[in-house]
Amino acid sequence: MVDARRAPRVPLRLAVTLRHGGDAWAVETEDVGPRGCQLVSARVLAPGSAVVLAVSCPAIDRAIAATGRVTWTRPDAPIRLGISFEVPTSQRGWFEALLAADPRAARAAERTPHRLAGDTPLRLGDPPTAVLDFSDDERAVLAAIGEGLTAAELADALAPRFHRARGALFSLIARRLVHLHAGPAGAAERWRPVLGPGPSVSPRRPMPRPHDAQRLHDEAMAHLGAGRGQLAVARLREALNLSPGDEMITAMLARLERWV
Repeated sequence: MVDARRAPRVPLRLAVTLRHGGDAWAVETEDVGPRGCQLVSARVLAPGSAVVLAVSCPAIDRAIAATGRVTWTRPDAPIRLGISFEVPTSQRGWFEALLAADPRAARAAERTPHRLAGDTPLRLGDPPTAVLDFSDDERAVLAAIGEGLTAAELADALAPRFHRARGALFSLIARRLVHLHAGPAGAAERWRPVLGPGPSVSPRRPMPRPHDAQRLHDEAMAHLGAGRGQLAVARLREALNLSPGDEMITAMLARLERWV
C-alpha cells in the first residue's frame, strides 16, 4: 500500500493566506509538505482552481510564497482543500529548513511511512481531546480499524472507497492517531465520543452566506489560526446572527465551544 502523495507530509498547523481570483482569506494547514498541503478553509473551491498561497512559517521566521491548484475538495464542514503547489527557485529547500528548525515536525516526518505491507497491524491511538473535525474518509478509516486489523483487511473493509481513503490513513498515521502495531482492546470504545455517528453518505454543499457573515467567518479562522480561540468564537457567533441556520458555522461553534 503506497501513499499516493508525491512528497512527504507532516501534520503541522500553519497560518496561510489563500488567494483565488480577486479574493483572499485566511486558512490553516492540516498537513504540509514541500509540494502540497491540506487546508481547512471557510470557502469551497472547485478542483482545478488556480490559487496563490503565502504560508507563514514562524520556525524559520519567514513566509513561503507558492502558486498551485486545488486537487481535491471536501465540501462538508469543515471544508478541506487538497493543494498541489510549486515554490520559486529562490525558496527551494524551505521544507528541509523547517524540519531542521522544528523538532516536532522532524519527528513526524521520520515516523510517517510512505508504504505499508499488507500484514502491517493497525490500531487506534489515543483520541484527541479538542480537535473533532475529521473528514468522512478519516471517520471511515477510524471506524473500520476499531479494535485493530491489518492494512490489507482495512483495504477490504473499505472497498471500493479505499482508493480515496488511502490518503486519510497516511495522514492519521502521521498525526499518531493510528499506530502500526497491535494494541490492547478497548480503543474503539474510547473513540466513540469523538467519532459520534458514522460518516454521511452524501455530504451537502454549503449554502451561500451573506458577505458580512463570510467576512466574520474569515476573521474567526484567522483568530483560530493564531490561537485566539475566544475571539474566534465571538466572531462566529456574530456571523451566525447574520446567517441564521448556517450549518457550517453552527458545527464549528459547537466544536470550539467545547474547549474554548
